[in-house]
Amino acid sequence: MECWASLSLSDGRPIIAIGGALDLSTAPPIRRMLSSVIDEIGPDHPSLVLDLRRLEFMDTSGLALLIHARRSARERGGTVVLVGVVPRVRRVLAKTNLLSLFTVYTELTEATGS
Repeated sequence: MECWASLSLSDGRPIIAIGGALDLSTAPPIRRMLSSVIDEIGPDHPSLVLDLRRLEFMDTSGLALLIHARRSARERGGTVVLVGVVPRVRRVLAKTNLLSLFTVYTELTEATGS
């Protein structure tokens, strides 16, 4: 299965939607995309929203990507929030105790405040 990502903005706040299967073979381009967006995090828009409503699968490479994104955003004074974590991905995050590291919203409007 393939993985895709798209970038959009809501009131200047970056939203990256990720769908498909995030694994060893698909994570590198997504990681580069996240890194370039996180490099732009500043005081006006300190959070990055990851819309995971269409993410069907995630292995340890996906977990590493989320940890890297969180760490990089925090180094710049920002945060990463998750939206729409599907049950399969939520179980992976919960079993690895990573779910508690992120603020998780059900709906995109909750995360963006719009």
